[in-house]
Amino acid sequence: MTQFLTRFPVWAGLMLLVPAAVVAWSAASGGPKPVFDAQCEAWDSAAAAAVAELVADRSPAVEQRLGDVVFRLRRARAYCRSGFISLAQLDYRALLDGRYGGHAARGAQSTASASNR
Repeated sequence: MTQFLTRFPVWAGLMLLVPAAVVAWSAASGGPKPVFDAQCEAWDSAAAAAVAELVADRSPAVEQRLGDVVFRLRRARAYCRSGFISLAQLDYRALLDGRYGGHAARGAQSTASASNR
């Protein structure tokens, strides 16, 4: 029993490494690459411009929100690549509705709503 307990962490580690290696191998083997949905292109361009403007702003109020802004942009892009367009739209709207500040966000909001029609 003592030998089993001393070897258990090795087996547990191997059980975690094998699935991770399989996932990494399948991703590197040239499987289907995620495609960025065409509906997201206009939203993403507008959101990227708004985020760039926010990044350039050095005010403490904007700096406090940068983590959330980048998180939302990354999540929206991931949703677009996965085909979850309605979920991506929620994040893009949040980036463009002016809640994070920035002048480009207010102008870009009309672009995003126009592309939604």
